[in-house]
Amino acid sequence: MESGEVQLMPCHHVNAVGPMGGITSAHMPLLVVENQTDGNRAYCTMNKGIGAVLRFGANGPEVIEHLKWMRDVLGPVLSLALQNREPLNVNVLVTKAIAMGDEFHQRNIAASLAFLKEMAPTIEGLDIEEDKKQAVIQFLADTDQFFFNVMMASAKSAMDGARQIQEGTIVTAMCRNGHEFGIRIAGMGDEWFTGPVNTPKGLYFSGFSEEDASPDMGDSAITETFGVGGFAMIAAPAVTRFVGTGGFDDALRMLTLLKRPDIPVAAGAQVPLVKPLETAPEVHGETGLDGADLPEPGFLPQSLPAIELMARVLQESTEKVTLVVTRPMINAVLFLRTCPDLAREKIDQIVFMGGAMGLGNWQPSVEFNIFVDPEAAKIVLNFGLPLVMVPLNVTHQAQITKPEIDEIAQLDNPVAQAFVGLLNFFERYHEDPKWDFVGAPLHDPCTIAWLINPALFDGVDINVDVETTGELTRGETVCDYYHLTGKPVNTKLLLKVDRAGFISLVKELLASFG
Repeated sequence: MESGEVQLMPCHHVNAVGPMGGITSAHMPLLVVENQTDGNRAYCTMNKGIGAVLRFGANGPEVIEHLKWMRDVLGPVLSLALQNREPLNVNVLVTKAIAMGDEFHQRNIAASLAFLKEMAPTIEGLDIEEDKKQAVIQFLADTDQFFFNVMMASAKSAMDGARQIQEGTIVTAMCRNGHEFGIRIAGMGDEWFTGPVNTPKGLYFSGFSEEDASPDMGDSAITETFGVGGFAMIAAPAVTRFVGTGGFDDALRMLTLLKRPDIPVAAGAQVPLVKPLETAPEVHGETGLDGADLPEPGFLPQSLPAIELMARVLQESTEKVTLVVTRPMINAVLFLRTCPDLAREKIDQIVFMGGAMGLGNWQPSVEFNIFVDPEAAKIVLNFGLPLVMVPLNVTHQAQITKPEIDEIAQLDNPVAQAFVGLLNFFERYHEDPKWDFVGAPLHDPCTIAWLINPALFDGVDINVDVETTGELTRGETVCDYYHLTGKPVNTKLLLKVDRAGFISLVKELLASFG
């Protein structure tokens, strides 16, 4: 560069955009998006995946080898596949994905999966080496942010079309170069209007802080220029919280009742990875905590997203942490995909209430939590961390009877009274003769009971996976009880509980709030 043999210029000056470092060279394969309305094209490099990659400024043999693979395998295979099918309609993919929770800057999971769904059959049909086809399909399946670069090029093509407007003040580009923040305005030609750029206030790897960071850079704000990204978070609330039944307001009210404002609460995702959200108000009520007289929240939630709070808790912990999941697994999978190294370093095990072996409470063989987001559950179960599964097989044994509820009602403390109120509502659903229950099953408390006293439970160590494509079984947890598949053990599956000991523990804990 000092000799002038290598010249640098903004990607925007050649109808292109580049995320983060934005490095684009003549040897890199590019995504091409055509704006058929305005007759222009825009370009972007392909997403390089996670880890040590060029867009984050990483350099070294592994980075170079990965770039060569993208040049020699990924680019040619995708190019050939696109030549063997009709052009991909980006608008259709965007429409689908935003309804599934993507906002196209920090979350592109649904769009990336939709892209894979469109491309995989064509890739599989190509007359090329099988290992190349498999490698490309696996890369697309593993790269949740792959569509991000497609969206950037799409937004660039649309906003360059808007540059043809000679009168008006439409902002057609926003970008950062590590020194300045710049915008372009329709009708003002190629002129940039600039100001100082900020240093991001965000989540850093262990041992690093804002002092180690460089000022913000990259062309990714083209998504916000187009109107998605940060401006679509309300329309795509997957980056705010997961509803299911109730929301984080319930957690604030419950912790206020327990007088535990020291426990932080953050907003998580609201919709599943792929399928539309389904809820169960008939089970827990419209609020998720119907029947309980809970106080109004006495403190505020954290301002950061749930996955950032999870990361902060793990970073600050001096010992390994157990992650307990009692709802669909979207937040768990978002964290595992965002911070995989931190998860492997600091998470001791994941204990989850969900699934069943041969039972179902929402479909004949499918439990509700897994049914809501089977794709997320499948990723969590195959991530490689130790798992403890608390299925319907054991929670249906952990029933509390009406006389036992009446006994708890005699406890003179607000926590026990709230518990009774919740159960008085919850047990109505389970009075249906089809369940053949003598009481109401205490599903979620079994996770904590196992952590407090695992001797109350019996289980087996087996492989568990999740069916995600079956017409009748999507969301079924496939439990390899007899080790027929040869897959490695990944889960401790609980199958029996000492009901009397379990109920005694519940009573003891509720009495402790007196």
